[in-house]
Amino acid sequence: MLYASQSLMEHRHSMLRKGMKEAGYKALLIVGNSEPNQRGYVRYVSDWRLFGGTAYVIFPLEDQPILIMGLGAQAEWARELSAIPDTRPVLNKNEALLAALKERGLEKARLGAVGWKRIIPAGDAAEIATGLPGMRLEDATGLMESVMMTLSAEELAQVEETHGFVVKVLERIAKALQPGRTERDVLAEGIHEAALHGCLDGMAHIGTGQASRTMPGSDRRIGEGDIIKLFLEFAGPSGFLVELGAVLSFTQPPEIQQRKFDTYVRAMERAAEMMRPGNKVSDLCLRIKETFEEDGLKITGRRLWDFHGQGLHSILPPLGMPDSDETLNENSMINIHPGILTEDGIGVSATHNYIVTSEGGRALGAFKPRWLVLNP
Repeated sequence: MLYASQSLMEHRHSMLRKGMKEAGYKALLIVGNSEPNQRGYVRYVSDWRLFGGTAYVIFPLEDQPILIMGLGAQAEWARELSAIPDTRPVLNKNEALLAALKERGLEKARLGAVGWKRIIPAGDAAEIATGLPGMRLEDATGLMESVMMTLSAEELAQVEETHGFVVKVLERIAKALQPGRTERDVLAEGIHEAALHGCLDGMAHIGTGQASRTMPGSDRRIGEGDIIKLFLEFAGPSGFLVELGAVLSFTQPPEIQQRKFDTYVRAMERAAEMMRPGNKVSDLCLRIKETFEEDGLKITGRRLWDFHGQGLHSILPPLGMPDSDETLNENSMINIHPGILTEDGIGVSATHNYIVTSEGGRALGAFKPRWLVLNP
């Protein structure tokens, strides 16, 4: 295997099969592709990082799984290195999937489908359904995500490791920021730092406008008066993704912007205090809203959710929206970045990560969101 221990893979398979047994599924049909928010299902059961194309996994309740991939070097490597010994490089993945289901006697079974509504092309889904008309296929994406969300001790250590790597990326970019350098040159140093730690997937975005929007770096040169917003998201060698955001400048922040930044961070910290198992997502959103209002900010709308689960996918449940009926799970990772818009139009890039515990959210690492003042 590449990164996960044998005991971790056994734990993952055991927890997934427990959920399958309760749901009455003979097997799961898992689909994934190389997009960062769609490869996690396959990674969870195989410890293989899809870096191109699509893949299927047949994950039976009582037999060994099968990993089906297109012909090529990636499939050959996966057959040698993944946690699924029965890895099959094939020319036609749909035909191979149908054949493998018949081989395992599952062509008329009740099966759970993971990721099919979001990932698999409609033509492939129709071809598979037509090929096995007696198969009863039900959406089991929620089942798998509920298992993925709860992190074991080994997974918590992997998340902490990745968080530390992304902090190093942020520090490298902060050191590289100098008036006159281009955005692209500066971000390239951060991406290089990420690669040094085995973070091969991710993004480093930058923005200098009043809004919170960030974009890939351009040839624009950094100015001494810039207020710089960074957004970083990288997957570590273990596959876990971590986001961080920051605001930086070469001079002391304008008072109105510092106040907005402080409100934003205080709202994050107050919501984190409520990150206990069983607490309602909507209550955390209310705490964030109340913090903004207490600081005299007029709320005009919302640009996105206040927080979300994160792990082997960039976005997992729960989504931090005021009308959510979801609750928090112990030992799940929450990425928080309030999505409220205010009348002043000032955007903030501040993002942090917490683990849900009985004492409240445990912040990853020693990192704390703060406005970084640089020396030009």
